[in-house]
Amino acid sequence: MDPLSTVASTIALIQAISSTYRAIQHLRGLPKTFDEVNQGLPLVEDTLALVRDRLGGMDLDEPSRRTIGPVISGCEEKARTLRDIFQEVERNKKEGNDRLALDIFPIMSRLGKAHQLKTLMQEIERDVMRLATNQLFRTATQDQLVKLGE
Repeated sequence: MDPLSTVASTIALIQAISSTYRAIQHLRGLPKTFDEVNQGLPLVEDTLALVRDRLGGMDLDEPSRRTIGPVISGCEEKARTLRDIFQEVERNKKEGNDRLALDIFPIMSRLGKAHQLKTLMQEIERDVMRLATNQLFRTATQDQLVKLGE
């Protein structure tokens, strides 16, 4: 998948996490980590939207694709894992499970991310920061080239 499509897909995943959080936020026994992850989602979504808009207005050369492609793909993969965890909790809620506080940890363990919600979010934030920094330097360089051409 090209970087622009991957960024758009990641934005959709972040939106799905946010939507799912709204459905589960009042569950008894929901670990505080879910709240902490949710607090970081708007900034991640906004930054990814800026990266998407920036990428949409430029033709990426192959070295740039190789540079940002793995970062964007990693971010998407982590967002997908977070979404899966949040949706599993939501499915549990829809099934009317009153033992949610006891069941969340086995759910998270089964998905291989027992204590890593916060770590996943921190890694997503780090990846997004790397993308934003890359785009910032790219913009600065292009502006400098324009000034040199004048």
